[in-house]
Amino acid sequence: MSQKTDLERLKKQRSSHRGQVTKLISKAENRLTNPDVEIDELEGLLIQLQTKDEQLKSIDSKIENVLDLTEIESEIEKIDEYNEDIVFTSVKLKNKIKLLQSVTEQVISNGRESPSNRDKSNSNAKLPKLKIQTYYGDPSEYLNFWNQFENAVDKNSSLSNIEKFSYLFSSLGGDALSCIKGFAVSDDNYESAIKLLKDTFGQTDVLINAHVSKLLNMSPLKNSSNLQELRNFYFKCQTQIRSLDSLGVKSDTYSVMLSAIILKLFPSDLALEFSKAQISSSNHNLEDLMKFLHDVVSVRQRTFQIQSPSHPPHRGENLQYKQFVRRPFGAPSRSKFASSASEMLTNASPSTSGCLFCGQGHLSHLCENSNAKKKREKLSREKRCLLCCNLNCFVKKCKGAVCSFCNSRHARAICFKLENSKNQKSENNSEKLSNEVVSTATNCMVNDKKGVLLQCVKVDIVGNKISDCVYALYDNGSERTFLRKGISEKLGLRVVGSEKLNIYSFGARKPRSQVCRKVEVKLRNILDGREVVIEALEIEEISRASIRVPDWDVCVEMEKRGLALTFDVEDLSRNCQISLLVGADYYWDLVKGFQRLNSSLVAVETVLGWSLQGRCDELTESILVNFVISERELVSAEVRRFWELESLGIRGDGIDTGLNEQDILKEFDESIQFVDNRYCVKLPWKEGMQEKLGTNRQVALRRFNGLVERLADESSFYLPHHAVVRDDKVSSRLRIVFDGASHAEGQYSLNDCLNTGPNLYPNLFELLIKFRENAVTYIADIRQAFLQILIDAEDRPFTRFFWKEDLNSDKLTVLNFTRVLFGLTPSPYLLAAILKYHFEKNIDLFPETCESLLKSFWVDDLVGGADDVEQALKTTTESVKILKDAGMILRKWQTNSKELREDWEKVGIETHEDKTTLARGGVPTKVLGLAWDPDKDIIFFDVSKLMNILASGCSTKRFLLQIL
Repeated sequence: MSQKTDLERLKKQRSSHRGQVTKLISKAENRLTNPDVEIDELEGLLIQLQTKDEQLKSIDSKIENVLDLTEIESEIEKIDEYNEDIVFTSVKLKNKIKLLQSVTEQVISNGRESPSNRDKSNSNAKLPKLKIQTYYGDPSEYLNFWNQFENAVDKNSSLSNIEKFSYLFSSLGGDALSCIKGFAVSDDNYESAIKLLKDTFGQTDVLINAHVSKLLNMSPLKNSSNLQELRNFYFKCQTQIRSLDSLGVKSDTYSVMLSAIILKLFPSDLALEFSKAQISSSNHNLEDLMKFLHDVVSVRQRTFQIQSPSHPPHRGENLQYKQFVRRPFGAPSRSKFASSASEMLTNASPSTSGCLFCGQGHLSHLCENSNAKKKREKLSREKRCLLCCNLNCFVKKCKGAVCSFCNSRHARAICFKLENSKNQKSENNSEKLSNEVVSTATNCMVNDKKGVLLQCVKVDIVGNKISDCVYALYDNGSERTFLRKGISEKLGLRVVGSEKLNIYSFGARKPRSQVCRKVEVKLRNILDGREVVIEALEIEEISRASIRVPDWDVCVEMEKRGLALTFDVEDLSRNCQISLLVGADYYWDLVKGFQRLNSSLVAVETVLGWSLQGRCDELTESILVNFVISERELVSAEVRRFWELESLGIRGDGIDTGLNEQDILKEFDESIQFVDNRYCVKLPWKEGMQEKLGTNRQVALRRFNGLVERLADESSFYLPHHAVVRDDKVSSRLRIVFDGASHAEGQYSLNDCLNTGPNLYPNLFELLIKFRENAVTYIADIRQAFLQILIDAEDRPFTRFFWKEDLNSDKLTVLNFTRVLFGLTPSPYLLAAILKYHFEKNIDLFPETCESLLKSFWVDDLVGGADDVEQALKTTTESVKILKDAGMILRKWQTNSKELREDWEKVGIETHEDKTTLARGGVPTKVLGLAWDPDKDIIFFDVSKLMNILASGCSTKRFLLQIL
């Protein structure tokens, strides 16, 4: 039996290693075909492959020692197949590494040599690694590739033709590589391959057509004030013109035609400037056009550097960012163009300061560790602005937002009115708690707001003398950016041109023509003061509809995540009319990235602040039930005293003579056995207490006779001592619980003599939180878990009970339990210890699953989850097998994933069909005692059932405990 288990374990290990070898070989094959592969990467793959080869050989050797003679031949064949694959791949990796190393050495060596025989002392300088550009067959890139290859390889006399051919293969890709792939690597074939490559891709007419086509197909300039766009356009033109010159094509042959075509790509204002510059010339050519474009780029570059000397260009140069010293109070200073990810990492660093007032990690305006008076004193002491809370700023000149609670010119964090309001609420709550009567509050809220949030931010538009705060809507479905004419005239924005538009309204067949003025708009982020300059077209009205802003609790939640929105509480009651519509011409200049919040809602990061876009039903639709019980602290003490008083005169001294936890666990490990496909354990006796345990026969007989009298009129008989009936259980609604605390007067009970054992279960709260973190969750339980564990024969005499076949007969039968029973204090410990022992025993065969099971059991309930359905299916199927080996059956599987439920049915796992969800009513599925609706994946609490229990109250201890 042991040898067979060892063989299965070794085969399982080998299967895992073979799978990793297959992945390594596949990865190596892909990297070998990649022309840009690095030597270090190939060497790493080779080392991994060699390591796995040694591990496989070691495991194969152990398997051969325990195999039957009939199986050795087939095993050796499979071993040889894997060895052959490993050896073949290793050879290819070594050859590729050797080839790349020789190429690097030759290229560097050739780069250091010169016809004039440079001094040897100069060759000692460390030069960067040279790399020939890979050529894929684009005719416009051919000249660049061939010039590099010809100088480094083709004209290198120190290389043989075979070596040159190898370098040629490594420098080609795509169609170019396919062109010469049929040639074998030899001296004679190298010249033939070069000739074929030149004939296919290097013909002069083909190259000329390619470069001319590049000029003809260039994208038009959209914005003459965009320096980066102008520069890129100029560089692309010059690249193609220089390539044509190197092919011997003089610009005179195509100058007139191309200059007219390129001029059409200019925006109207730039074309007008060029025409003015050439007014004295009867005709112009391509050289004049390129010189004009060069001058424009140079002038714009110098102007931009003069206006913002300390700021490097970013994205589009027309977007002139300025970083103000003023920023939201409590937010750590961030670099001008830092991404949100880097900012979040900076905020998480211990070295960065969090709250301005207490130094903790929350934002300053959310700080509750200090009162408003102390906060004001701290700001004054550090000479900070009382409005924005930043240094080098004064309230009189500060343009920060006023307090959102009282609209006064101070920060919300130091508002006395807000603090008094909170204190008043706190005093009211304290008065309620001080009453003698226990107060119970129930709050049930069902929020079913469904709708769509558009990508909107609140932004400052800076005019010549004043600024105005407006709502801006991002719409990449619009070709142009629009601004309400009233805002433009109010701020006196500078007009930079005009444009005629053909506007199609929704459902219209014909456009409406309109000439719009183009104005320069300076936008300012209201949170951190960054500015950006764009151009927009004036229009009377963008939309009469009011835009919907996120709810205030959503804004607070976003701020906690570090994604602060630009709205405040006053926006919820305002008529939020759109004054600025950012179209596709500036959309991607302003948008920096996004984060998906759920399947239908996305947070978009822009230069002007974070915004939300998408369907918000998942975010706002919620079912929330709060049940709050406020009680005086004395109630718990009274309940505890009630239990202690009830047992006065009956309990013994209860002196604890138990072992420590380590001794109990050691005793368990030494005594556990596996008998008839079940685990068998001893009861954990306290030292010396087994001899002190007296007889309890008379007490048990008296209680048994009383039970017989109560059940005399029943048609069936239930095993004493008492039956626990659970109507909320789908199965096992009746459970017999024995009274291990029963004892004769002045004697010890069985529970007194047994060690409770250490608590081996995980933290209940952490287990529940972990369950809610998983995308795919599942639950199950062990069928009659306690009854699957045998009690050692030596301890069975202490589990005797009375039985009667016939109620009318006086004949009594004395039986004893052979399984762990309900009612003994060590029963939960024994179950947990056996599960722990069994999982650790199988951890080599199922490492991930056993690790998960060790942390996912609470008594007999399995509560787990995974990131995806595939992992969840693997874990659950392996869990069923692991528990089955211990003689235990996992049943009543339930999950929040429909796909996983279907997969369970395919593999034969018993599922629990949930017919009692929250929507349908009835008895709900329970997770650690909490009601769970798998369809909606929510945990809820039904107050009405508690009210029914209270209505049917009685004065027993068990009833009181059930309510509490």
